[in-house]
Amino acid sequence: GLFDQIMDHVVARWFICHQAVFPILDAILLQSPPALGDTFSVTIKSQVSRRNNEVLTFKLNSTYHQSLRKLFQTLDVDDVLWLISCILTERRLIFYSNSLEVLSECIHALIALIYPFRWQHIFVPVLPESLINYLAAPMPFIIGIKSYLAHSKTEFGISEVVLVDLDKRSIRSTQELQHKLLPLPSDPTWKLKRELKRNLKKYALFTQSHENYRQKYANYNPTKTNLSIPKFQQNMDEIAQGWNDLIFYDAFLAFFVCLVGDWKNFFDPSQKYVPQPPYHLSSNGIT
Repeated sequence: GLFDQIMDHVVARWFICHQAVFPILDAILLQSPPALGDTFSVTIKSQVSRRNNEVLTFKLNSTYHQSLRKLFQTLDVDDVLWLISCILTERRLIFYSNSLEVLSECIHALIALIYPFRWQHIFVPVLPESLINYLAAPMPFIIGIKSYLAHSKTEFGISEVVLVDLDKRSIRSTQELQHKLLPLPSDPTWKLKRELKRNLKKYALFTQSHENYRQKYANYNPTKTNLSIPKFQQNMDEIAQGWNDLIFYDAFLAFFVCLVGDWKNFFDPSQKYVPQPPYHLSSNGIT
C-alpha cells in the first residue's frame, strides 16, 4: 500500500541518518491527498551542495493490497507451501500468536496467495475469547486466536485440525489428520520454491545493506560536504525497494497456471459434469 511505500523510503533514510527522514516527511505533508489509483511525485530538496533534488514516485492502489512481508518473516518457504496445501484441501486451521498484528497479517497473506481460488468457509483472522466455541465447528475454517487460548483445543475435543504457532514457527496436526494431509505436487512446486527462496535471499541482502549503511554512516552530517557517499541516491532507492510483494504474487500465480491451467483438457464436453481421466491413466493410454 501507499503507507508501506512511504515507510520503505523513511526506514532506508533512518538507517543512514536520522535527520534524513525529515525532508521526505515534509515533502509528503505538503502534497494534497491522492485519489484511488493516482500516481504522484514528491520532490526532496538536496541537503548536500552540488547535488540534484531527489524525486520519488508513489501510487495509491485502486484495489486492496495485502502485504506478504510479515508472513515470510514469520514462516519459512516450506511451511508456507504446506499451509497453502492445507487451505486448498479445505482443512481446519487454527493459528495462534501473542501478537494480533502477526495473526491478522499472516492469515490474510495466506488467503491472498491462493488467488485465483477463494476460501469459501469460516474465516475469522482474530477470534475474540467470547466466541471461542467456534473452534468446535464441524466444517472447514481458518481461525486466529491469542496464544493463551490455545488450550481451548483440548477443552472442545477438536479433531482433524492443523495447529500453527506463529510465535514458535511450528506447524503440527492432530493425530487422526496426519495421514490425510498431502503436500503440493512436487512438480511444479519445486520451481515455485526455488523462485521464492531466490527472492527472499535477495531481500536478505537488501536488509543487510541497511545495517551496513547504518554502521558506515552513523555519524554522517548532511551539512558537511567532505564526506563522500558513492551512489547515495541509487543505493537508497535500491534499499527502499528491497521487498516487492508483486514478485511473490506473480510466482504463485504462475504456479497455479502450471498446476491447473489445462483443466479443460480433462473434461469430456459431451458429459458436462464427468471428469475425463488424463491420457496416461485412461484405458486408451495403457499399452
